[in-house]
Amino acid sequence: MKLLRLGNSGKEIPAAIDKNGRFRNLSSYIKDLNPDTINFEALEKLKKINLEKILDCLKNETNEIIIDKKISDAARKSVLRMTEIGR
Repeated sequence: MKLLRLGNSGKEIPAAIDKNGRFRNLSSYIKDLNPDTINFEALEKLKKINLEKILDCLKNETNEIIIDKKISDAARKSVLRMTEIGR
Protein backbone atom coordinates (compact mmCIF):
# COMPACT_ATOMS: atom_id res chain seq x y z
CA MET A 1 0.00 0.00 0.00
CA LYS A 2 1.34 3.40 -0.96
CA LEU A 3 0.09 6.43 0.92
CA LEU A 4 -0.30 9.87 -0.64
CA ARG A 5 -2.32 13.08 -0.59
CA LEU A 6 -4.71 13.96 -3.41
CA GLY A 7 -6.28 17.29 -4.29
CA ASN A 8 -5.48 20.95 -4.59
CA SER A 9 -2.90 22.52 -2.30
CA GLY A 10 -4.40 23.14 1.11
CA LYS A 11 -7.40 20.89 0.41
CA GLU A 12 -5.65 17.54 0.03
CA ILE A 13 -7.13 14.33 1.33
CA PRO A 14 -5.21 11.28 2.52
CA ALA A 15 -5.33 8.43 0.04
CA ALA A 16 -3.72 5.12 -0.83
CA ILE A 17 -2.92 3.28 -4.02
CA ASP A 18 -4.33 -0.24 -3.74
CA LYS A 19 -2.89 -3.45 -5.21
CA ASN A 20 -4.79 -2.80 -8.46
CA GLY A 21 -3.30 0.68 -8.86
CA ARG A 22 -6.52 2.47 -7.89
CA PHE A 23 -6.60 5.53 -5.66
CA ARG A 24 -8.59 5.05 -2.44
CA ASN A 25 -9.85 7.92 -0.31
CA LEU A 26 -8.81 7.39 3.32
CA SER A 27 -10.30 10.57 4.78
CA SER A 28 -13.02 8.57 6.56
CA TYR A 29 -10.32 6.68 8.43
CA ILE A 30 -7.55 9.22 9.04
CA LYS A 31 -7.51 13.02 8.99
CA ASP A 32 -4.05 13.52 7.49
CA LEU A 33 -0.77 11.79 6.79
CA ASN A 34 1.46 12.87 9.65
CA PRO A 35 3.25 11.25 12.61
CA ASP A 36 0.17 11.71 14.82
CA THR A 37 -2.13 9.77 12.50
CA ILE A 38 0.23 7.35 10.79
CA ASN A 39 1.38 4.83 13.34
CA PHE A 40 1.35 1.05 13.66
CA GLU A 41 -2.21 1.01 15.03
CA ALA A 42 -3.56 3.14 12.18
CA LEU A 43 -1.71 1.09 9.56
CA GLU A 44 -3.13 -2.15 10.94
CA LYS A 45 -6.66 -0.70 10.65
CA LEU A 46 -6.01 0.42 7.07
CA LYS A 47 -4.75 -3.04 6.11
CA LYS A 48 -8.11 -4.53 7.12
CA ILE A 49 -10.04 -2.45 4.58
CA ASN A 50 -10.50 -4.26 1.29
CA LEU A 51 -13.26 -4.91 -1.22
CA GLU A 52 -13.12 -8.70 -0.80
CA LYS A 53 -14.12 -8.40 2.86
CA ILE A 54 -16.94 -6.00 2.00
CA LEU A 55 -18.19 -8.35 -0.74
CA ASP A 56 -18.12 -11.27 1.70
CA CYS A 57 -20.17 -9.26 4.22
CA LEU A 58 -22.75 -8.43 1.56
CA LYS A 59 -22.99 -11.99 0.20
CA ASN A 60 -23.13 -13.77 3.53
CA GLU A 61 -24.79 -11.05 5.61
CA THR A 62 -21.99 -11.25 8.15
CA ASN A 63 -20.47 -8.48 10.22
CA GLU A 64 -21.56 -4.90 9.85
CA ILE A 65 -20.54 -2.44 7.17
CA ILE A 66 -20.53 1.17 8.30
CA ILE A 67 -20.23 3.69 5.50
CA ASP A 68 -19.59 7.37 6.07
CA LYS A 69 -22.68 9.48 5.30
CA LYS A 70 -20.80 11.59 2.72
CA ILE A 71 -19.79 8.46 0.83
CA SER A 72 -23.27 6.91 0.93
CA ASP A 73 -24.89 10.18 -0.18
CA ALA A 74 -22.46 10.47 -3.10
CA ALA A 75 -23.10 6.83 -4.08
CA ARG A 76 -26.85 7.34 -3.88
CA LYS A 77 -26.61 10.39 -6.19
CA SER A 78 -24.58 8.38 -8.70
CA VAL A 79 -27.10 5.54 -8.73
CA LEU A 80 -30.00 7.97 -9.14
CA ARG A 81 -28.24 9.62 -12.09
CA MET A 82 -27.68 6.23 -13.72
CA THR A 83 -31.34 5.27 -13.32
CA GLU A 84 -32.40 8.59 -14.86
CA ILE A 85 -30.16 7.98 -17.89
CA GLY A 86 -31.63 4.49 -18.32
CA ARG A 87 -35.22 5.70 -18.53
